[in-house]
Formats: sequence, C-alpha cells, structure tokens
Amino acid sequence: GRSPITSNDVFLAAAHAHRNSAAVGIVMCCKACTFSRLREWFFFHLCSGVSLFFVRWEDELDTKVAQFLRELQTNGVLVLERAKSAGECGSTALINRQAACVAWALDQGRQKGLHALYHLDDDELLWPFDKRSSAYDLAQPSRAGQVCVRFENVEAVFEFSERTSAHFSRSATSFRGWDL
Repeated sequence: GRSPITSNDVFLAAAHAHRNSAAVGIVMCCKACTFSRLREWFFFHLCSGVSLFFVRWEDELDTKVAQFLRELQTNGVLVLERAKSAGECGSTALINRQAACVAWALDQGRQKGLHALYHLDDDELLWPFDKRSSAYDLAQPSRAGQVCVRFENVEAVFEFSERTSAHFSRSATSFRGWDL
C-alpha cells in the first residue's frame, strides 16, 4: 500500500523544526534504507521536536533517496556525509563505523549549538513514554550536567509477509518486549 506520509509532509515538518529554538539532533550511520521507510523515519522525528539530523550514508544512494536528502539539506535540517564502506562486516566493524559517525556529529553539533544528540538507526524511533513529550523534553537530563543518557532499545517487529511502504505506521507493527 501507499505510505500515508508524503514528501511534502516531511518538508512542512522540516520547515517547522528549523524554526524550533530547541536544538536537538539525531545522528545516523546508514548503509541502505528504502525511500519510504526513510521518509517516515524523518517525519516521525521532525514531528517529535528533532531540529537537526546528521547522516553518514555509506555506499550508493538511489535517485529518490538522493533527491529527498538534498531537499532536507536545502531546508537546513540535514548535514549529510557520504562515505564509502570499507567492506568490513561484523559487529566490531559496525561499532567502529558508528563511533566515527558519532564523533563527526558531536563535533558538528557543538559548532551548531545543539543541546542534545541522539544516536539512532534507521529502524529505531525516539519514543518518549509520555506522548505529550518531545525530543527536547528527553534531552533535559543532559542540560543538568549529565553527558550521557542511556535509553532502552525496544526493537520494532514487522510482519515481513506484509508488503507496504508504511513501515512504522502500519497496523501490524509491534515492539518486542514492550506493550505500547
């Protein structure tokens, strides 16, 4: 089915987030992500109060994803770094690539005056327990002198037999170990 979220929805949310004075960012190291899932992921986080994204994209970008990311850069909510994957696989290589990505984003984020920076993968959502909370509300402990806040990682579980472009908003999505 068709995603309920359009690119225009994302760009409108980006225009609002860019005016948001609360400087909260997300860093993501991504090797491949479908256009429809990426669009929903950005929309969700822009609507949650995230104002800036740092994305290190490894390997090739397809045409739709490249155009979408350019629009987000134009809207001032995305800093994109392109990187060629070294071809290494395994958890140690992934952790090393993510650490380098986070170090790059921390440096950029400090220059841009961010209050908080969250590291998420493209299949993860920053989900506050209180639905009225925003990403900025979650950042408050870091403003009280803490430099690192650890969140529980609750894995999304999709029905892979269901073909859809609505990855996060489809009704069959559940979360392992957590009853929402």
